[in-house]
Amino acid sequence: STYKGVREVSHTGATAGYRAYLGRFPDQQLSVALLCNAANANPDALGHAVADVFLAGALRAEAADTVGVSLPATEIASRAGTYRQILTNEAVTVKVEKGKLVVGGAEALIPVSATEYRTASGQTHVYFDAPRGQSPVRVVVGGDTTRYLPARAAVATPTMFAQYVGTYVSDEAEVTYTVAVDSGKLVLRRRPGITVPLTPAYYDTFETPESTVWFVRDRSGRVTGLSMGLGRVRELRFRRVR
Repeated sequence: STYKGVREVSHTGATAGYRAYLGRFPDQQLSVALLCNAANANPDALGHAVADVFLAGALRAEAADTVGVSLPATEIASRAGTYRQILTNEAVTVKVEKGKLVVGGAEALIPVSATEYRTASGQTHVYFDAPRGQSPVRVVVGGDTTRYLPARAAVATPTMFAQYVGTYVSDEAEVTYTVAVDSGKLVLRRRPGITVPLTPAYYDTFETPESTVWFVRDRSGRVTGLSMGLGRVRELRFRRVR
């Protein structure tokens, strides 16, 4: 891709609590390698901040506020909400801050058309291909495309929480979880005394510091199990035994 007018070959990576960025700027014969041991680090932004120092004479400044098109505030606001990643069910929140869309607390998105937004760096493109709720949203970062769907709002009420309470078993992982209500909040418990809070993300889906948890229902609407996504583990299934 290109970064502020210069050619770039780069990739980011993440696993466990580690984050990494490796970028090569061939025309300037510069490489930047970044290793982070904090899960909340943004390696792409940090790596480019380092590149900014060494490429100061070659970079082209971009007038972020004048590159895009002007859209009605109501149209921009209509894109806000919670979306779920189609493959992993992870939640991402799109908010309006100072009149601009912000995805997951990252850079602001600049509208370049009625359906396409991008960050000032040009590294991330978001495509709203149809009115909200009618088509997947495409997020393209460095050529990699991830698709999201608008998510149904979470229902965090005692009546709803009561539907989840029970014992769930995974024969594959040989793990048993108990879902309970503790001080009005839903929690996961497992031996030997570990309690993990479940934070509502969207309907039937919760987040923990390390995973996404969603409950599975049968055709009658009864909760029959749960699934977990833990980074590189996708849809680890648990059946409800009581």
